[in-house]
Amino acid sequence: MPINLIKMFFLSLKNITPPWTYEDIEKCYFSDFKNIDRDIKDTEGGRLWCELESLHECLFIFSSCANDLLDIISNFGHSTTKVGFWNSLSNEKQKEYSNNVKKHLFCSAVSAMALVDHARKFKRRYPVDEYQSQLKLIFGNDGIHDFIQGLRNFSSHFQIAETNWQITYENNVNNVSFLLNKNDLLTWGSWKTSARSFILANDEEINIYYIFSEYIKKTVIFYNWHKYAVISKYSTTITQHLTHVKWLGRVKSKTVWNMIINHIPKDKDPYTYLDKYLTKEQVDDVFSYPYKSKEQIDRLIKIIDVDEICDEFMRQKIYLKLAV
Repeated sequence: MPINLIKMFFLSLKNITPPWTYEDIEKCYFSDFKNIDRDIKDTEGGRLWCELESLHECLFIFSSCANDLLDIISNFGHSTTKVGFWNSLSNEKQKEYSNNVKKHLFCSAVSAMALVDHARKFKRRYPVDEYQSQLKLIFGNDGIHDFIQGLRNFSSHFQIAETNWQITYENNVNNVSFLLNKNDLLTWGSWKTSARSFILANDEEINIYYIFSEYIKKTVIFYNWHKYAVISKYSTTITQHLTHVKWLGRVKSKTVWNMIINHIPKDKDPYTYLDKYLTKEQVDDVFSYPYKSKEQIDRLIKIIDVDEICDEFMRQKIYLKLAV
């Protein structure tokens, strides 16, 4: 087989210099569909976007872990208000509650610092302006970040942080707190100066709920700022990548719809299935046009075809399948 003919049948995006056209992606999809997703990701914009998504997946994991910790504490506080709670609270049950908080505290501290490590790596590859100033503005110098970083190391390399619960009554409401003992923490000698100062600035106990609720808020604010700072600075590269992704999605959708149209049974009326895929308002809109007319079919296509994949060839096939 001639070389040019082989190239035509085995066309691959990696052999075409980006940016690619829609036609490039369409041709390569049918020639090399197994590798086309990989080739689109393996570009400057694809790698940037994948790493940014990975960073925000790490943010999601931390937020989920920390919110689970807060929920565990809140749920325990709610349980203490139930009739009979204290009668059933054995030493074994107390240990179970405490260990559950320890588990989520450990996961929260570890995932928080995993997020920091991912962010530092991302920053080296894709720096943005005002990164340090935003860090300082949002996180300030209250020492919570350094304390959580130290807590991760304390729990990973020294001992699992011991948690104690305490109930205080104020205005006829009981407030439940899970606390870290300051003296227990200070038995470890490897705290950073700022983290040690944070510990010393507290009373005898450090409130876990307060620390992580504050840290979650600041973390979400910072990484939301960071995401759009990255998109702004690298907009051309990101736009090119997402355009390629969008075009590939159109090609895939077009292939699926062609298969659906080609295999519509002759003895089935597609109109009887509209209410499964359209809202009542959309169905009413479709039937406001003359039944099975081109105008009605065009309206149906416009409602369904949000990605604008329907070309003239496909439209003519739809007319043949649906028109009277």
